[in-house]
Amino acid sequence: MMAPPLNAVLRRMPRASASIPKGTRLRRIERFDKRFDEFWDRIKGDYPIMAVRDSAYLNWRYVDVPYRNYTTLSLERETTGDLLGFTVLLVQERDIRVGHIMDILTARNGGAKTTRVLLCQALKHFHERKVALVCCWMLPHCHVFPELRKLLFFRRAKPGRDLIVQIEKGEGAVMEREFAANPENWYACLGDSDFY
Repeated sequence: MMAPPLNAVLRRMPRASASIPKGTRLRRIERFDKRFDEFWDRIKGDYPIMAVRDSAYLNWRYVDVPYRNYTTLSLERETTGDLLGFTVLLVQERDIRVGHIMDILTARNGGAKTTRVLLCQALKHFHERKVALVCCWMLPHCHVFPELRKLLFFRRAKPGRDLIVQIEKGEGAVMEREFAANPENWYACLGDSDFY
């Protein structure tokens, strides 16, 4: 009953442009290659606490999985092929068709336009597959969060989803308790969960 008036309101609201910026191209990725290692090396300093996103990890998580069919889109420079960012998407059949933005990675500083383009292209992908609902996990301090809000994603607090971390002392310890306890240092998304 609420869908027709809500759809009319949503159609009138401004949306960020989904157009691909001049000098870049959008590609569908079948396998993560060394360009993703180079991209990871370039941007990993933007994310103090995040799972490694090199090609070995990304292929293990999203490509070499026999029971999932992920779609990966990358935005890259036309002339060099250098990556500007990527997103990994999943469509699931439940009571309704649900689209999941499993992963999205762009430079934290200066990556807003790339983030917006990738999110818009993800929504276009889901629209073409007649998805009724799109989900994305994103921490509120992250640069992706305001771009999601501009695209009319709404925040849904879910109790019982706190991240629990144990900091071990001794050889191999990589971070101090205060550093780990600061949520501004963390980046996590659906793909970091073993639930999906």
